[in-house]
This record gives sequence, structure tokens and C-alpha cells, in this order.
Amino acid sequence: MPIEFTCQQCQNTLRVPDDSAGKKSRCPQCGNVQQIPLASAPVSQPQPQHQPGFGSPQPHSPPAHPYAQSPATNPYLSPQKDAYAPPPVSPDHVRSKVRAPAIAMLICAVLGCVMIMLTIFAGVMTVTDQGGAEPDDVMTFIILGVCLLLELGVVAGSVQMLRFRTYPLAMAAAILSLCCGICCLPSLAFGIWALVVLLDNNVREQFV
Repeated sequence: MPIEFTCQQCQNTLRVPDDSAGKKSRCPQCGNVQQIPLASAPVSQPQPQHQPGFGSPQPHSPPAHPYAQSPATNPYLSPQKDAYAPPPVSPDHVRSKVRAPAIAMLICAVLGCVMIMLTIFAGVMTVTDQGGAEPDDVMTFIILGVCLLLELGVVAGSVQMLRFRTYPLAMAAAILSLCCGICCLPSLAFGIWALVVLLDNNVREQFV
């Protein structure tokens, strides 16, 4: 009775005489050389495939490869419209941001007005005691009057800045504070601070 066995490489069924048991045989299909078993080995029959349907086991998809890369996004696609949109800023946060430089600029302007008015009053008393004003005294009074008007403009703009009204006047107050900073360094610092805050778009939107 011939011996039947399966090729270990191509699974082809081989048949040799029974006196060849224990010898080596070459597969005519793939050329694989293996030892002939002592008896015929049971040849496995292919199992019929189940079609998916009611009462039959569903086919399982192969597991995902653990080292598989996710599909790369196209770097040439334009970003979404709101992908980089900044979070909205609350009105309370904006008001607290404006309040500090506005109050500092207002206090500095009020103190400047007081000092200028005291200087003008002292100059008037001096001119009265001298019996008349000289040309230099008149020029000094004009300069002091201009400085007083600038400080009053800073006061008005600071008040409007605190009320979030009249944005151009608030900007003018910050610029005037910069001009007054020639004689007062705190006024210069507060003017720069207020100007930086007013240039923020979130701050500008809160003005009416």
C-alpha cells in the first residue's frame, strides 16, 4: 500500500511506494526534500468557508498592526477657519485691564493740575508785589496755561477711559500724557501703559 504524506513547504500531497518508508523524497512541485514517514499521514481536507448570514459565525477583521502609522494629514490643505481662533475674553477682564492705567493717569494729571495752579498763583502774587509783569513773566504764564490745558485734557480722557466711552478722546489722553511726561516721568510711564492697553482689539470693542 503506497504511503501518502503532505509536503511541509507547499502542502502538496505526495505518494510513494511503501518500501520507501524512512527514506528522503523530493517534492516535484516545490523541490523541498524531506523524510518519508513510516505510515501514511492523514491529509487535512480544506474546511468550507462560512458565508456571513443568520446563524453563521461572522468573519473577524484582522487586528490592527501595532506599529502601523496613522494616515498623515495633507500639509498643503488650508487650516480650518476657527482652528486657531483665540478664546473669547470676558468684559470684566477687559475692564480690570483698563482700570489700572486709567486711574494712574488720572491721578497723575490731577496732581499736575494742582501743581500748575499753585505755580500760577505764586507767580501772580510775585508779579503783584513787583508792581507789574515783565515779558519773561508773561511767557511763563502762557507756558503754564498750555500745560494746564494739557493736564485737563488728560483728566477728561482718563474719565472717558474709565467709562469706556469716546475712544478717540481716551487715545488723545494717553498721547497727551506722553507729552506731559517731558516734565514728569510717571506721566510718561502711565501714558505708554494706557496707550498699549488701548491698542488691544478686545479693549477697543468695549468702547461705545
